[in-house]
Amino acid sequence: MNRGKFNCTLSDLFIRGSLTIFIACISFFGLAQEEYWYNTTGTDCYSEMIFVEKAVAPKGVIVINVGDADLQSFSRSNILLNSGRFESFSFLYVQIRNLGQSNVIQCIDAIVSSVSIGKRINISSFYFVNQINSSEVIFHSPFNNSIRWNLVHYEAGNLEKLSEVLREESLKSSYRPISRYYDYEADYRRRMENYSKNFDIGFSWSPHFLTGEKLGKNNGFIAPISLVLRKNISQTWAIEVIAGGAFKKPDMTSIQSSLQSDVMAAIQNDEDSVFIDQTMNAHVMIGGSVSVLKFFNSSRQFRPYVGLGVGVYSMSNISGSIQDTLDVSDIDMNDPSSMQSAMGEGFDEESAGDSMENVMTRFITPSVEYGFEYRVAPALKLGASLPIKYFIDQSNMGNSTFSMGLNFKVAFTLNSGKYPSIELKE
Repeated sequence: MNRGKFNCTLSDLFIRGSLTIFIACISFFGLAQEEYWYNTTGTDCYSEMIFVEKAVAPKGVIVINVGDADLQSFSRSNILLNSGRFESFSFLYVQIRNLGQSNVIQCIDAIVSSVSIGKRINISSFYFVNQINSSEVIFHSPFNNSIRWNLVHYEAGNLEKLSEVLREESLKSSYRPISRYYDYEADYRRRMENYSKNFDIGFSWSPHFLTGEKLGKNNGFIAPISLVLRKNISQTWAIEVIAGGAFKKPDMTSIQSSLQSDVMAAIQNDEDSVFIDQTMNAHVMIGGSVSVLKFFNSSRQFRPYVGLGVGVYSMSNISGSIQDTLDVSDIDMNDPSSMQSAMGEGFDEESAGDSMENVMTRFITPSVEYGFEYRVAPALKLGASLPIKYFIDQSNMGNSTFSMGLNFKVAFTLNSGKYPSIELKE
C-alpha cells in the first residue's frame, strides 16, 4: 500500500476536528451499542457507524467497513461475530456513504481518531480488518505505517489465525490510557497490605522475670533494651535480628539514705559510733538473637505471629560490700554542717575497694514467643509479644535460668514505598 495515501489534506483535518468535537460531546456511558451519524449528505467522509462494547475487559476494537451491507443487520450478524473467536474485543462498524475528496483509509483514520478520544481508548488498540484473498494474515502496526492504528488483512476462512494475531498484538498495548490522576487511596491500601519485601528497623523493651538461678543476680528482674532489624522474606515469613542489653549501676543514693538513717539512730541512742555494712550490686548484660517469625495472615493490619529463635548473651554480675565504723561523737544535731563533716561527701562505687567481685557468665538462649504486629501506617508498626527464654550457662557457673516476660516493639519500615511518578501514554 502506498504510504502517500496516508497523508492528510486540509479538508481531512477539518473533518477529523469536526468529528472529534461531535463525538466528545456525546455521553458514552450506560450503553453497550451506540449508533452515530457524521456530517451531512455530500460532505467528505459522510458516514454512519455503530460501536459495540460488550466485553468486560476488552482487548481492543475491531474496525469493519461494512460497505454496501445494511449496517444494523451487519452489526447483529457477521462472520467475525458469529465465529465466537472475538468475544473479548469491541466492534466498530463503519459505513462510509460519501468519500468526497478523501479515500477509505483517510476516512477510517478520522473516525478512529474521534472514537479514540471520545471513548478514552488507546488508538493503538484499534484494528481495521480488511478481507482479501490470502492464506496469511498480514499485519501492519503503527510502527511501520504513518497511521496510529493497526491495519490487518485476512482471508474469510482464516479466522483462527486472525484471532491468534489479534490476541498476541493486543498484549502490547493497554485498552485504556493511563489515567491523568493518581489514586492515592488505592496506593495507601496497597502499601498497608504489602509485607513481602519490608525491611524494618526499630527498638524493643523487654521486661523479664527470672526464675531459678536468676542469671546469677540477686533479684529476679531484668529489662533489656535492644535494636531490632527485621526482613520479610514473604508475606507471612520474616527473619528478625535483635542486639542490645541491660545494665544497672549501684544505687548510691539508696546507700547514702540508709547511712543517714543509721547515723540518726545512733545519735538518738547516745552512741559515739555506728558500724556501716552496705552491699552494692550491679550488672551488665549484652548480646543478641536471631529469630524466624511466622505470621498468621498475609495482608491485614493486625497480624498475630509465632517465633522461634536462638541467642548468645554475656552477663557480668558485680557485687561488693562497704564495711566501716563511723565516729559520730562530734555530731551536733543543732549544727547540720557537723553531720556533713563527719560523713564526708558520701560513698561511691570505688569505696568497696578490693571487696568488689565481678562474675562473668556466657549463655546460649533458645526462645519462643507468641505475639502480634499492628501496622499503624505504611511506615510504622507497633508490636507486643510474650517471650519465653531459657538461658543455658556455658561458663560452668551454674547460672542457667528460665525466664518469662513481655516484649514491646516499635518499628519503622524503610521501604514502605513511594508514590511513583505518573507516566502518560499517547
